[in-house]
Amino acid sequence: MRVVVMIFALLGAAGGGLMGLVALDAVKKRETEIEADKSRAGGRRLIVNEKRLARTKLALYTMIAGVPLGVIGGALALKRKGVIAGVLLLVTYALPFVILLADGELDMSDERARPIFFFPAGFVIAGLLAFFVRPARKNKNDEDESYFDDDEIEVEEDGDDRPRKPTRRPRDEDDERDDRPRRRR
Repeated sequence: MRVVVMIFALLGAAGGGLMGLVALDAVKKRETEIEADKSRAGGRRLIVNEKRLARTKLALYTMIAGVPLGVIGGALALKRKGVIAGVLLLVTYALPFVILLADGELDMSDERARPIFFFPAGFVIAGLLAFFVRPARKNKNDEDESYFDDDEIEVEEDGDDRPRKPTRRPRDEDDERDDRPRRRR
């Protein structure tokens, strides 16, 4: 499941980043057309909602910023941090929508707004699947401290007054607590 989340996160990052760059290029061309129309004699012929164009541009920048966030979310899923990865990936997908909805309306008729919805959809799939990534199991062998006695800690003293880290003394073979399993070497 972790690998599937990573694959969809990378697909969402690639799709969102690529379409963010392509759509941003289209927005910048549109802005140059608007500036050229403003400078022409005879006034403005183009009617443009500059506020909506600025919001679309900001949403496209957030799509481009989603590329490293998608990679980070996928890496978190690989490290079995599924909940954090899921939240990060879903927020990465939702942030451009929040920016576009700040005006109170969402216009799907604009060809520059459509890529914001469809191409980073890998983030949604990866974000939802990340919640099903199981956390890492604690391996009993890694944390088994039965080799050492808990109550017998030796402190090395060599006449120096510096504090030393206590070391544990290994159990003797003929210790009275032979019922606990020992680690084999």
